Amino acid sequence: HKFETLDADTRRAELNGWYQATETEQCAALIDRYNIQYIFFGPEERKLSEVPICLEGREPVLQIGQVALYAP
Repeated sequence: HKFETLDADTRRAELNGWYQATETEQCAALIDRYNIQYIFFGPEERKLSEVPICLEGREPVLQIGQVALYAP
């Protein structure tokens, strides 16, 4: 929703960085900054990283097909 979201390009870059993070410290920073309640992981996110370090050790609260929803 590029035209509906303030600073969409910045947020997209942060989100891509989160899915491609190489250190766990990067994970918590974005979750805290935006008070994220759920993390969506589906086919498009899988293109960024097969198993993001930020999701390692977490169990999905919901899984339907290739889409999983995680709580931070």
